[in-house]
Amino acid sequence: HDAAEQPGTPGSSSAWGVHDATEWVGPLGNRVVSIRETPTTTLCRVLHGPVDGVVDELGSYFRLETPLRPLYGEWSRSD
Repeated sequence: HDAAEQPGTPGSSSAWGVHDATEWVGPLGNRVVSIRETPTTTLCRVLHGPVDGVVDELGSYFRLETPLRPLYGEWSRSD
């Protein structure tokens, strides 16, 4: 993986930039995407490149298949 493909928050890579307080813009594979937080959800928009497959690629990028609840418990026990 190059830096733009590493999992984490978009801000963890120098290729990502904050457009405003609620929107990140950066590369995702062969696309440029915008990720915007709202009070109730997170939205994604493809700014450049193919739209097909972007949801799966975002899931992989952020490792959404990893359940967080067990990790929170583990981290809490470590504190």
